Amino acid sequence: MTLGFFVLHELRLTTCDDSTRVLAAARLARMPRSEDEQVLPLLVSIDDRRAVACVRRVPTLPESDDAGVRIRMALAPEPESSAPPRYYKERGGLTGRRGVRSYYRMAVTESGTNEQAKVLVDMPVLSPSMPSLSRSGGTADAGLLWIGTPIATETGLLVITGHQDASAYSDGDAPDWPLPMSRDLGVRIYESVRP
Repeated sequence: MTLGFFVLHELRLTTCDDSTRVLAAARLARMPRSEDEQVLPLLVSIDDRRAVACVRRVPTLPESDDAGVRIRMALAPEPESSAPPRYYKERGGLTGRRGVRSYYRMAVTESGTNEQAKVLVDMPVLSPSMPSLSRSGGTADAGLLWIGTPIATETGLLVITGHQDASAYSDGDAPDWPLPMSRDLGVRIYESVRP
């Protein structure tokens, strides 16, 4: 697997109802894309349902934000606001061989220095056949893990995990998660749209 780049687009929808998010996710899935880019399904903030994110994995850094225009058009009606895209260098990952991943979670922050995290930052891309441990302790399909570090700064991190469904994670709902601590640390957490 060749390392690439991640482009993060964070937007704010005009409303927070479920039907708007499901429609936005469906439009994003049908969005035209270039042959060499991977686009994850629409991700929604776990504590602000109007905040959404789109992540693209590309082999080279784009020269312009054409994809940002495509994303805003796909999310019609036009999002209330959108942040400039953020660019990350892929620093490592793990990808399982089997199964279609349909559920993703992402954590992103601008805090924390990457110089002190050489072990994490310089981790190699692991073999696609490497297994992971399921909650029961047995071997399961590895799912997906992508880690990116910002291009423009020495601080921050992007971590994306993907599984066949949400059952790969603990059964706790978002209200049970340590959200106040995440907010204090400047971490934004997103998950796939659930129909």
